[in-house]
Amino acid sequence: RRSLCSKLIQLGVKKIVLFGREKLVDTSEKLLQIDKWKQVGADIQYYDVDMKDVERLKQAVDSIHSTFGRIDGVFHCAGVTGNNPMFHRKSIPDICEVCEPKIEGIRNLDKVLEQDKLSYFIMFSSVSAGIPRLSVGISDYAMANSYMDSFAEYKRTRTQTYYKAIQWPVWEQVGMSKGIFTGTSNNMGIPSLLEDEALRILLYILESKCDGKLPCKNEGEGLKLDELLKVPAPVYPKAECQNLHGKKIEDSLEFTKEWIRSLFMKELKIEEEKLEDNTSFEEYGVDSIVIAQLVDTMQNQLQTKLPSSLLIENHTLSELYEYFMENHKEEIEQMMLRENKYSCKTAEQEAKEEVKQEVKEDKHIKQEGLAIVGISCRFPGSSNKEEFFDVLSTGEIMINEKPVDRWIGKETRKDIGGWVEDTNLFDEAYFGINPKDAAVMDPQARVVLEESLKAIYDAGYETSQIRGEKAGVFIGGRGHQSSDLETILSANNPILGMGNNYMASNISRFFDFKGPCMVVDTACSSGITALMMADDALRQGRINMAVVGAVSLLDDSLAHDVFEKRNILSKDGTFKVFSEGETGDVLGEGCGVVVVKRLKDAIKDGNRIYGVVNGIGVNNNGKTLGPGSPSIEAQKEVMKEALALAGKTPEQIDYIEVNGGGTVLMDSIEIKALSEVYDLKNKNLKPCILGCVKPNIGHLLLASGMASFIRCILSISKKEIPPFISAEEPFDEYNFEDSRVRFNRSLENWNASGTHPRCAAMNVFPDGGTNYHVIMEEFIPDDDYVEKFVSKDLPKLTRRDYSSKMTELADSVDTLSQNVWGEVKW
Repeated sequence: RRSLCSKLIQLGVKKIVLFGREKLVDTSEKLLQIDKWKQVGADIQYYDVDMKDVERLKQAVDSIHSTFGRIDGVFHCAGVTGNNPMFHRKSIPDICEVCEPKIEGIRNLDKVLEQDKLSYFIMFSSVSAGIPRLSVGISDYAMANSYMDSFAEYKRTRTQTYYKAIQWPVWEQVGMSKGIFTGTSNNMGIPSLLEDEALRILLYILESKCDGKLPCKNEGEGLKLDELLKVPAPVYPKAECQNLHGKKIEDSLEFTKEWIRSLFMKELKIEEEKLEDNTSFEEYGVDSIVIAQLVDTMQNQLQTKLPSSLLIENHTLSELYEYFMENHKEEIEQMMLRENKYSCKTAEQEAKEEVKQEVKEDKHIKQEGLAIVGISCRFPGSSNKEEFFDVLSTGEIMINEKPVDRWIGKETRKDIGGWVEDTNLFDEAYFGINPKDAAVMDPQARVVLEESLKAIYDAGYETSQIRGEKAGVFIGGRGHQSSDLETILSANNPILGMGNNYMASNISRFFDFKGPCMVVDTACSSGITALMMADDALRQGRINMAVVGAVSLLDDSLAHDVFEKRNILSKDGTFKVFSEGETGDVLGEGCGVVVVKRLKDAIKDGNRIYGVVNGIGVNNNGKTLGPGSPSIEAQKEVMKEALALAGKTPEQIDYIEVNGGGTVLMDSIEIKALSEVYDLKNKNLKPCILGCVKPNIGHLLLASGMASFIRCILSISKKEIPPFISAEEPFDEYNFEDSRVRFNRSLENWNASGTHPRCAAMNVFPDGGTNYHVIMEEFIPDDDYVEKFVSKDLPKLTRRDYSSKMTELADSVDTLSQNVWGEVKW
């Protein structure tokens, strides 16, 4: 309806009346939209009217006549699918709720407008009314739309040819039907319509004698006309006690197979011969919303709660059979007995075997240790690593409303996040960069260059000591063009304002490093991808040292807009992990940089060693239900790989920094993968502490993995574990009480286990699926080790304001604000 109104106003329509069932309050999004339309000259009136109430409808029409005069035309867009889109679970009142706007509502509206000489009466019907396969599970909705089609035909036979019903396919990202039958519709040659395409079709129908019916664009293989009106007749089981071929069910596995197969056949209208045990669910072309309904059916029939992620964790029928046999065999046998049509002995409940994760060291060559010798960071609420650890140690939440000097956000949304200060201050003279070049640089490039200098000095090196060093630079980041093209081209070196690679190249150039230099982007695992590449280069002997970092700044509203569009932006401005009421991500920004060397070289050179990385596992989800969908198998495998590379057993890991997805689905997958690999249900093992940095500072996008890594390394170095400030009310997807998981609620000393070093692990599971699991431990020196390096005092820098409002003055030293580095707690 919003799209239609906007188009009508764009075409010059000035007087529009909207009917809706809800009363609009001053802060409602709809009322705000109406105000915006009024600001462009449209006269918009809104009436809260229930289409069932003829008297209220008549009063509204009389009021319209008094205000505007005659009514020229009507667009009927009203409709609901109900709270539960699956028809067979609906009550009579639920079905009535769906039918009323399109049946009784149409008749009532026609009645109160019978004296008006309308030019058009357009009814928005649905493709489900004309295509049987697209009405599966929403028969009431399809029926209601079919009534509208018939009503339009009836009125046309009585010479009222301005009545038209349009059986719309899905409008992408608009309307009620999005996501209900998109996949099936596309597979049948009826692709979804872009909003602009749909509106152009509507205008054509209005201006022509076309009846409307079913508009469709022809693309791909085109319409499959021989399939559109066919409904396959699946073969159903003759009785619950028999399989699909009438044979008596002898055991629980056979019953499980037939039970699950019959459910899929009934719910999805799939013939038996097309239902293959090892075919991924997504290959059937059924949308996730329909597949998810199967979980409800299963748990209702089984009379036990099932995980909401069941059909994501188990991708095929075979995997489902195995899952139910391993986890719900007793409930399956009870369900068999409830049928009371055959005898089945209830098996005694088998004693649950202790889960032992096999880590085969012969599968991977144990990695040589990677020493962390320098750290710098700028994260929300902190300008250095000491302040960052203080924020974590005290359990502070550094999440706030967007600073006023950023962008102008949406009126209907508060942009909440973790923010970093002084991102536009920079000393171009110290780094040898022309002021005009500095003005057009990506602010991220300026920030990561400063943080790299801090990390080098933290490692105990001065710039002169490492010039010309065979060192690599590996930065995780995604470039932002901060200036317009005209401004960039006015700089001495425009490429500094456009080249994504210069986030790393500026560092190599300043320090005169001779090793490989690159920027990588694997979403929020980018910093750990950079760490792995540095580790590989060091072990191959390509370099002797590396600067590794990740940076991500929120320069505009794009990230918030995208996360809101994907419905994964936190609704309440809090970031929750493993918690009831998780509503999505709170975004943040920051930069973290570490200096790394081969462990043996760091020991020989006498570097201070914060911690040692001894296993980096990496893989990808491959094909999943969607771009952001997790894979529990991939998560388990990447953990096993890291443990094998590190030569560690799960019980040797004291602390795990979790990824934390911000939603129940993402977090339930992660905790289940962790539980299986780390044997978290085995309470005979020592407690395992879980934590996450995101509730403190938000999701730092491409710098997220690096923030988690630095938290772990600082904890190992300081022998303290900061509190976990989430999961005060843990969700019920996992029974934490019946596990060895522990959440510490205050800063606590990290006591070593016997002679074993303190050991931590971390997860990062990003969009795009490049997963990492990292194993790291404390450095325990032997008697021969002598620490020769200590942090150097940072040079004092004159940092100028390069915010957007000042860039035009970038070549004028006198007009730029100045700050000394030491005065801003670097």
